[in-house]
Amino acid sequence: MIEADRFNGIELSLIRQVMAQAAPNSINMALGELQYPMPLALKKQAHILLESGDAVYTPNAGLAELRKAIAAYYGSHISPEQLCVTNGVEEAIFISLFSLSNPGDKIAIPDPDYTAYPAIAGLLGLPVVRLGFEADLKTVDWDRWEQILSMGIKFLLLSNPQNPSGKYFKQSELTRLAEIANRYGIIVIIDEIYRELSFGERQESAIGLFEHCIVLGGLSKSHCMSGWRLGWILSDVQTVTTATKAKQYVSTCAHWLSQNLAIYALSYEGMKAADDIRTKLYRSKELAGNYLLRHINPERVFIPQAGPYMMIDIHGDDLVFAQEMAARGLIVVPGSAFGKLCRGLIRINFALEEPLLIEGLKVLAEGLDR
Repeated sequence: MIEADRFNGIELSLIRQVMAQAAPNSINMALGELQYPMPLALKKQAHILLESGDAVYTPNAGLAELRKAIAAYYGSHISPEQLCVTNGVEEAIFISLFSLSNPGDKIAIPDPDYTAYPAIAGLLGLPVVRLGFEADLKTVDWDRWEQILSMGIKFLLLSNPQNPSGKYFKQSELTRLAEIANRYGIIVIIDEIYRELSFGERQESAIGLFEHCIVLGGLSKSHCMSGWRLGWILSDVQTVTTATKAKQYVSTCAHWLSQNLAIYALSYEGMKAADDIRTKLYRSKELAGNYLLRHINPERVFIPQAGPYMMIDIHGDDLVFAQEMAARGLIVVPGSAFGKLCRGLIRINFALEEPLLIEGLKVLAEGLDR
């Protein structure tokens, strides 16, 4: 059979392509998840839930108790009716755009940013315009961004903290962005999946800054629950009502067990486990950064403000370098997967257990020295 026209130009991501070429038992510093064990407290709670209940359908928008817990996570100004629970944030991205867009609507996406954004936009027939950061991957030319955003853009989709750079928009930057978006009536979709992985003080969510805003969140990164596929959409009640209709026909509901475990994950004990994960991630970041800074020019390493990723300038073809590393048993991501600005860079995930991280860094340093 012939695939639908909407898949023209849509391929598996470069991340998955490189992984497919890697030697067996390769060290994976590419996949977008923290490769730490799931916290024991969460595992124990999952066993209790499975033994005490049955996996049944839930309301399309998610369990009422979970939506109440998520609302409380954001603050007393948020109501459970403003939330729709999804199977991870990637489904939340799709449902948000699927609910509000029409083919031909323009969408702006930073360069660099998460690889799935332009692919999902393409599937929905949305022309993509890229908003380039400066060469340091964190500075914004606000005049240039406003010039682009003033040209009939309906949606702005971005991650904060950023994937792949680890940039965390300052409150002043979000305020400036909100002024621009509000001026032109742009719907802003902010993916905050890495919000709990800041190496400094965690900022408040952006939900209250924009007139037309959808915030996406989840537990995949903060609680090492990537395989549990638990995310959510937070917006105004009207938008969430539409998203819930879409959710019903896309996948009915999120998994019963994942939702019940998420209630515990957002409790005091569950957030304590998330704090432990963030502390461990900070140690991994320090280990990786210090190791690389000892072995290569410091100007080639982009140290993140948040998240499990580090960008490295390899002074060459990033795809060829990633393929060479894969052949040597180390999987890294070519920077060009995230946009034009990251050509010649690679992204590594340093959220590995220490022995494996050190082994991967040794292979990487050898490759960078060549």
